[in-house]
Amino acid sequence: MCKNSLTRSELKHGIGPVNGQGQASSSALADALKMIKPSIRQRFGISDNVIAFLEVLVAVVRCVLDEGGNRPWFEKLDELDLDASSLDLANLSEVVDFMNKAPAQAWTKRLKSPQGRAFFRRLLGAAAFDRVDSAMREDGALLVIATRRGLRALMPVAVALDSCASVLSPEQMRGIKGITSLTHSALHIAYELDSVLDRVLDQGLPLEHIPVRPDELRALETDLETLSTQIGHLVADRSEERVAALSLALARKIRGAKQVLQVSDDGVSQAANSLIEFMDRLLRRAFTEDFVCTWIQKNCADTAEMTYVADGVLKPTKQGQALCFAHGGREVEEESTFHQIAALGLATSRKRLQKLKHSDKGSAEEVAEVELLLRAVEGFFLFSIYAGWSPLAEERLDELKERLK
Repeated sequence: MCKNSLTRSELKHGIGPVNGQGQASSSALADALKMIKPSIRQRFGISDNVIAFLEVLVAVVRCVLDEGGNRPWFEKLDELDLDASSLDLANLSEVVDFMNKAPAQAWTKRLKSPQGRAFFRRLLGAAAFDRVDSAMREDGALLVIATRRGLRALMPVAVALDSCASVLSPEQMRGIKGITSLTHSALHIAYELDSVLDRVLDQGLPLEHIPVRPDELRALETDLETLSTQIGHLVADRSEERVAALSLALARKIRGAKQVLQVSDDGVSQAANSLIEFMDRLLRRAFTEDFVCTWIQKNCADTAEMTYVADGVLKPTKQGQALCFAHGGREVEEESTFHQIAALGLATSRKRLQKLKHSDKGSAEEVAEVELLLRAVEGFFLFSIYAGWSPLAEERLDELKERLK
């Protein structure tokens, strides 16, 4: 560990800054690697472009993590004084190549053993080896905190996706391309990864130059079930806010479904009607049927149950419309398992709600089913906004918003 570095334990007891004040601005590892002879670096595939990429990556991650100045991260990123002149954008493939191959390389594995570390110390020299070792820990600490913050920021999206998956049968899940295991929910996976990061931080990584929030110094203390419930309420609130921002008429459908379910004797039927109207209007206004059919043919022509023929005319199914909506109508280079789960979850919810439209019992079981399907509908919408619409250009977003009013 570098001299005078502060560990998580010390930071938890209030020693040292945790707000990014006075933080280092560059990649410690990139600086240390630059001091090693190029001929030695090349032996391990560490080109100048790999080092330049590392510098840019660390600078961007640090900028995004730093919450000083009361300005959103994307504004600070625009003003970031980044010297990327040494980064060869035309040959970024060699960076990707290095990142893919490095973990499996023999030299990477040798670094984990005392004998291997002794070999590298002799090869690089004691001073250079110690600089690289210390720098790896410093940059590693930054990336661990960034990963933890990213994981926690994505937990509402994970719960939204889990809500869509909750209405699907095991057979439906197995029919989705890319599904190999049904062992854990998306939130469970994120929760477990957060715990793994806690064990990494326990290795005494230096954190004094990291813009870290106090709660990021430890794993989540809430149990998984409670966390899922808490985030579920957040998903519902955010979904309702996002719907209202797009269309007050659509927002009334969601609010109406919730209200009648609680106060009306015919609440199950009325809520089911409102939710079906919400889904149909949402999908119909976002993209025309012709657009959706063309999108399906271009992006997922070999995926089942996306289209059907009526009176000789090709039309999209609700699942096809939902998948196009979840992608924001963007071209898709590779099919996404997550988007497929969300789309199938919405289509399945609609089918089940269609049956509940004719309910005349209003039993507790039916109320519980409508509440489950409501969460799936809200989850689909929020997942789509975050995972499908966020990459859209501003002009395209404005067009969609205008159509949904």
